[in-house]
Amino acid sequence: MTVLHHAGFPATQAAFSALALADAGAGQRKRGGAEVLMVVDDDHAPAPMTVRAAGTVIAVAGEVDSSNCDALQAEIMGRLSSIHAERVALDLSELVFIGSAGVRVLLRCRDVAEERGTRVEISSAHENVRQVLDICALTDVFHLPPPRPSHAEQEGPRFGAPWW
Repeated sequence: MTVLHHAGFPATQAAFSALALADAGAGQRKRGGAEVLMVVDDDHAPAPMTVRAAGTVIAVAGEVDSSNCDALQAEIMGRLSSIHAERVALDLSELVFIGSAGVRVLLRCRDVAEERGTRVEISSAHENVRQVLDICALTDVFHLPPPRPSHAEQEGPRFGAPWW
């Protein structure tokens, strides 16, 4: 059985909270002092996803698809309702997959935030997520900065390396 639960972090990361996947025994309602939010069977387990928030940055890691997009929307909407800022940044640098359901959640959260006077931006995105956002023509909508060049691109051609 897979349990989606609210997990605490060490004191150094006390400002963060997260959704995480963990295994638990049948009927177990707490794990490591964490409250159980959802119990699902293995055949319908949601994709692994983590959400952390600190100040005006909300970080999402793992994968977002139709199996966990509702949990992501609830988590981000909850964070947005408690953050009173002109700008909120989404850090998607550790989000390795996003499906169309996840893109819909990002757009819905952006729309709700803008109704409240908050601008939602994506501060960074994993290359896989960036590609999806590019295909959907959403990089400008979320004010996503251009990708940083890789270390190899910064060095340029090496002496003695073939030019072709």
